[in-house]
Amino acid sequence: MLIWGGPVAEEQQKLLEERNTHTRLQREFEMLDHTRKQLAARTALKESFPDIKEN
Repeated sequence: MLIWGGPVAEEQQKLLEERNTHTRLQREFEMLDHTRKQLAARTALKESFPDIKEN
């Protein structure tokens, strides 16, 4: 059963279905690390270009 939709949702669903704790935690770490890097890049861009409005 798929709870969410889209590529991120598919990965979240795989995490819910993963039975191996080590594998699940490793995948969660990778997802969170990727998200952290995206947010850091977004913050850097906003600080570099403060006059540009976000959509």
